[in-house]
Amino acid sequence: MKAEYLGKAEGATSKLPVPEIQPVLQSFIQSPVPPFPVTPRTTVQQFNDREIATAYLLTLKRAGREYAWAAMEMSHPEIRSFLEDAFRMSSHHAYDVWQWMVKKGFYPLESASQTTTNILGGMYQVVQEQVTVPVQ
Repeated sequence: MKAEYLGKAEGATSKLPVPEIQPVLQSFIQSPVPPFPVTPRTTVQQFNDREIATAYLLTLKRAGREYAWAAMEMSHPEIRSFLEDAFRMSSHHAYDVWQWMVKKGFYPLESASQTTTNILGGMYQVVQEQVTVPVQ
């Protein structure tokens, strides 16, 4: 699809099929299983599931960041929209991979304590909107 956008004056004939986010976890603040203990391996002949998933998640995060950055620099509206969709696709797929890793205990899911949440929330005040009367 990238080649279609760049190779044709009229742009691509289709949009990226960005999937909807599918929540799988029952809780977003508590892991369903305890974290899986791991010892970093320095010589690897064959990757295990955790290593493959970690590498894939990091790749999706990097791709998403690059798509977002490129979209901010794009002047052509159709290509900009394509890059935004590519970012969303990377983001949604990264979320799927992350959920899978949490379910396996490969990625810890730890929520902030209520004390921390209260401290951070108390640092900011709501901005009051000012109503302006048009000058006639």
